[in-house]
Amino acid sequence: MAVQDAIATIVTETPAETEAVGRVLGRALVPGDLVNLQGDLGAGKTLFVKGLAASLGYDPHDVQSPTFTLVHEHRGERLTLYHLDLYRLDDALAEIEALGFEEYLEPEDAVTAVEWGERGEPALSRRRFDVVFEVLGSRRRITVYAREIEQQRIEELQQAFSKLGLERTGGACGGRPT
Repeated sequence: MAVQDAIATIVTETPAETEAVGRVLGRALVPGDLVNLQGDLGAGKTLFVKGLAASLGYDPHDVQSPTFTLVHEHRGERLTLYHLDLYRLDDALAEIEALGFEEYLEPEDAVTAVEWGERGEPALSRRRFDVVFEVLGSRRRITVYAREIEQQRIEELQQAFSKLGLERTGGACGGRPT
């Protein structure tokens, strides 16, 4: 089993800080990127996507969880952002295929943020960022992993995360099974 290293682990104390971490990652996104968001209900996944959206030129107030609609498309000047939520899919892999969501999970000229992506993990792009949210009382631990992402982008992201001034527990601070 392969192990993927974390490129950053950051602890946030407010919704604004969680959104700021999303903005940092969003500035580094390029067409074809997928961001897989994992964490319990209320862990901050949609707040993080608001930050991604803001960095791509969208009004973060327009970003809502697509739990019931499954997908929201935000089209704009820099990049199109697809925001998916697989939480309500009973058989995520079969339903992804039946709904024709493959294009969202392998974006070519857009970026995709997927909440509850682990439910359809085999269908996700191999080249992606995995973002794991852990609830620590009123705080959130956000760990960002990079899969098949260029080393230069990883290093630039690590520098950008360090400039946030938030509590960090390291860059390559360990791994997790993939």
